[in-house]
Amino acid sequence: MPANPIYYPNSEIAKDLPNKENYVKKVNNNEPVEIPPYTEEEIQKFRDFRISEEKLETFRKALEMYVGSHNYHNFTVGKKFEEESSTRYIISFKCSDPFIRNGVEWLSLKIQGQAFMIHQIRKMIGFVVMLLRTSTTIELISTAFTKIKMNIPKVPGDGLWLDQVVIQSYSKRFPNNKPITFEPYKDKIEPFREKYIYSKIIEEEHNSNW
Repeated sequence: MPANPIYYPNSEIAKDLPNKENYVKKVNNNEPVEIPPYTEEEIQKFRDFRISEEKLETFRKALEMYVGSHNYHNFTVGKKFEEESSTRYIISFKCSDPFIRNGVEWLSLKIQGQAFMIHQIRKMIGFVVMLLRTSTTIELISTAFTKIKMNIPKVPGDGLWLDQVVIQSYSKRFPNNKPITFEPYKDKIEPFREKYIYSKIIEEEHNSNW
């Protein structure tokens, strides 16, 4: 969570105010209110948060609902339900066990699919997070695959990266050739990930949002 969040007002009354990026439209009377920075106590609460086993199990079940062929018109922009290209195939969507870095609990998510559309992964994760935070049934994910239009939030793109290109069709098409695989380099790849990718993501998140 950012230490000093920026809210973009949707109100005429706030447009001429100084530092208007610090204001947000109040729900009841349309009066702008200034949002103060998080206190040290609030920041510490964010750091101390730990996901329960029940929530983690539900989270993993929700991710599993994405596996297979589904219509993702609600998880991108500029796509209609009727378009054939709105259907995408997800091979797997896994969530790691929780781990602690710099006093903050993290989860690592790994998704494998044939192709992705703009914002698709960010919206897939954002939808599950929203459902769990609002105690809404994860069965709503199935509804999102239907023709019903839904406004789905997306999580920030920080930490989203392409881990590996899987070329299974090549090995099947040319069985006599040497298969394209990263397995022989696994001992070098894992330390590289930890030193130059994971640690950098965590460092950036810590420095920019706390």
